[in-house]
Parts: sequence; C-alpha cells; structure tokens
Amino acid sequence: MLKVLLVDDEPAIREGLKTIIDWGKYEFYICGEAVDGEDGLKKILELHPDLVIVDIKMPGMDGIKMIQESKNLSCMCKFIILSGYSEFEYAKQAIEFGVNAYLLKPIDEDELAKKVKEVYEEINTDKKTKKMFTQSVSLSKDKIIENLVLGELNMELISICMETYHLDLIWDSYEVILINLQSTHPAGNKVRNNIRSDITEIVDEYGLGYVFETGNNFGILSKYNHHKRNSTPFTKLLKKLNSTIDIDVTIAVGKKVKNIIDIPVSYETAKELLDKKFLYGPEKILMDEEIRNRYKAHETDNINKLHIVELIEKLYIAIDVNNKKSIQDILDNLKGNFISYHEVEEKIKINYMNVYSLITNKLKIKHERGKDFLIPYEQVAAEIYSKKNIQDLHRYILEEFERISEQLDQSRADSTMKKILDYIERNYNEDLKLKVLADVFSYNSAYLGRMFKNFTGEYFNNYLDRIRIDKAKELLKGDLKVYEVSERVGYRNTDYFYSKFRKYAGTSPSVYKKKLKK
Repeated sequence: MLKVLLVDDEPAIREGLKTIIDWGKYEFYICGEAVDGEDGLKKILELHPDLVIVDIKMPGMDGIKMIQESKNLSCMCKFIILSGYSEFEYAKQAIEFGVNAYLLKPIDEDELAKKVKEVYEEINTDKKTKKMFTQSVSLSKDKIIENLVLGELNMELISICMETYHLDLIWDSYEVILINLQSTHPAGNKVRNNIRSDITEIVDEYGLGYVFETGNNFGILSKYNHHKRNSTPFTKLLKKLNSTIDIDVTIAVGKKVKNIIDIPVSYETAKELLDKKFLYGPEKILMDEEIRNRYKAHETDNINKLHIVELIEKLYIAIDVNNKKSIQDILDNLKGNFISYHEVEEKIKINYMNVYSLITNKLKIKHERGKDFLIPYEQVAAEIYSKKNIQDLHRYILEEFERISEQLDQSRADSTMKKILDYIERNYNEDLKLKVLADVFSYNSAYLGRMFKNFTGEYFNNYLDRIRIDKAKELLKGDLKVYEVSERVGYRNTDYFYSKFRKYAGTSPSVYKKKLKK
C-alpha cells in the first residue's frame, strides 16, 4: 500500500478527504495530516508519503512554497493541489514544480479518484523503471568485476570503470573467493537468485567487497583481511546456504595479492582449489595458503614413488594372504601419490578403477572360487564414480579389498607359513621373490628365510624350484613342447629350465618327455 498525506488548514476539508474516495481501492492509505505548509513539510520528511494532497492558501507557509521546499530537499513524493483559486499564476507555478494535478474546490470525487489512480500508476511505473535501472547498473558492475578478476582489463580500463560505476577498489590488498554449488534442485534460476541474495547479505554485513558470477560459480572480490579470513564470514555463509536448500557448497579462497592488476593471480589459485577439491576431502572452506602448507607437508611424508607393476604385485599378494596392514599401507601409498602429484578427479578415479580391475582379474584366474567373492564390475564402477572426494573413494576400495581378502582367507589354511605355501602352490609360475613375500607379511627377508627353512626343510628358492619341476613333469606328459612347459612353470629362459630340471629330475626335460612316450 502507498502512503498519502493530507495538508489543509481546514479540519473539515481534511476529514472530508479521508472519506470522499475509497483510498484502499486505489492501493493508498492515509498516513497523516498537517495543518499548514510548515507542518506539511515536517510530516513529509518524517513520514515519507508517496502522495501529498495539499491546499494552496494556508496561514504561514502556503502549499506552493511547501512543494518548492520539499523539492529542494529531494523529496520524491507526488503532489495533487486542491485550490479554490483558478488563477493562471498558481497553475503555472504548480507545473514548474512538477505537480501531478491541480484540482479546484469544491472537490469532484470522480475527478480526484481519476487523478489518484493516475498517480498510483505513475508511481508504479517509476518504481519499475528504477528497479530496471538498478539491475542494469548491477549487471554492468558484475561484468566489470568478472572481467577484472579474469584479467581482461588493463589499468587504464580499470580506472575508467572505477570512475564511471563509482567502484571503490583502492584497497591494501585483494583476494578472490569462488563459491561452487552442486545441486540438482529443480527450481533452477529462482534458487540461484536466492543464493546470490544470501551471499550479498553476508558480503555487505562484513564489508567484504563485490559479488559477481563467473561460469557456474559465484565469486566475491574481497578486501583481504587476515582476521576476518579465519573463516567467520565463510562459515556463516556456508551455514546460511546449506540451511536454504539441500545443496553441496564449496568455498575456495584465493591467494592474497597486493596490487589490483594481480587480482587474476588470486582468481587462478581459487579456481585451482575448486578444480582439485576432490583431493581435499569433505572440507568445504578451502584457503589457498593453508591448503598449500598442509599438502606441501604431505608431499614430504614417506610416500614411495609409485611403480604400478610392483604395487599391483604386492597388493595382490597382500589380498591373497589376507594381510590387512599391507593392503592398507599399499593403498595409502597409492593415495599419497595422487595427492602429492595433485592429480585431477577423473584421472584418480580411472586409476583406482584400473587397480581394482587388474587385481580382480588376477583373482579370477588364480582362484577357482575367486569370482564368487566379487560384486559386479558395473556396481563397483558406479560406486567409484559417485564418490565426492578421494578419502571416500579410498575408503571404499580399501573396504572392498579387505572384504575379498577375508572371504579368500576363510576358504583355506590359517597359519602364516601355510598361507605362504598355499600362495606358492597357486602362483609358482609367477616371478616370486622372498623379499616381496617378506614385505607383504611384514617380516625381515632373512628372518622369513629361516622360518621357511625350518618349516619346509628347504630354502625358499629350492622349494620353489622343486614345485615348478614337479609341475613341469606333469605338463610334459601332454602335448606341450619343452619351451612351452618352461614358460608355464615360471622359467622364462629355457636353458635355465634345463639346468634346474636336470638338478631335480636327474635328466633333461626332452629326454624325460621321450621316456614318457615309450
């Protein structure tokens, strides 16, 4: 509803004006009344009416003078003059001051109603025009701030824009804050507009700077303030956005820069934080300096350089023999490499998927029941690609390998040495090494070698050779050629196979095969 003020020295006229038309029908209500021009001017400044109905002739300050004074004070209200005088001079002055209507007494209620309606429509038109102008200026500022942040303005253009749009950008230092929203909310743009209002409210409350949009992200070009950046406004913003709608919000605070021309540097660091947010776990406020310090320290931890073939070999053995500590250590090393090299989300997921695929394919080949312990590949892929950070992905893969390992373990012998022998029995054709087995079982290789000798009566290599030669004797009964048998039992060099075969069988494999055919 709009406000109307009645100014007339005659009480009867004021009372009559209150009821002569249905003000509510025209979206007005009487907000006050004044007895003369001076009182009227005071009420205008106090009540801020949208429309003033005023008489001309009044004791003291007359209606024309009151209108003139209110215009001088930049009052934006509309005026309808009621007068018992039809002199041209009054009408001329009224026109000069932009009065909306000049009506003669006695008042014609239809004519007054018509003018009030016109004033209402004019006020609404003014409001719409003002709103459009404000939005237009705001959008222009938005684009200028975005161009400044993206490095598309030189200093000359920055100076021109600051002067043209009254931008206060002379600060001690600057930082760019990017706000990323992940939501499938169907409300679309309406929700986005609400979110912008929430961000603007916080920015205004803490005097941070300017809100803008770039791509799918909201941004804040902020005055750097060490005390405030310790999170209070960002925590409050995060809480406000999360309470508004079911939405995943990440706030990235870029590097502090001293010069206005270096603002794009701050933007790039904030963008890099968002691009690699997958590495930073469930954290929702990412500050450039803090993140870099933390992950720089992480890089210096005992992360071994990743060798994927060796990793797969060790991980497979650890799963096969159900050594959960080794499974975790190996996967932690894998995760540490991804973090230290700042890999992107897509590459990390592909690599985890490859590791899972290589391990499970080997299990299917080496274990008759291996496939019984695996869940469908598509289901695993869906789980991997649904994870929002590397910690959740890592935990899922670790738990999945531990589950598989546990089920494998339940199906065979239980002592450590029996597990090793069982493993050799099923993998004699692989490039088995005592050191690798010792690492997986967390033993010193020399100590494991002595344990092995005590348990089997043979050194590890002798035991492995004997198993391989026994398997070779079985295979030589078939149609395979000697070099094919050599490869099948784990000897890539046929000459070496011959020497080992003679050592354990007392003859060459070719002679052994010929004797079998007689």
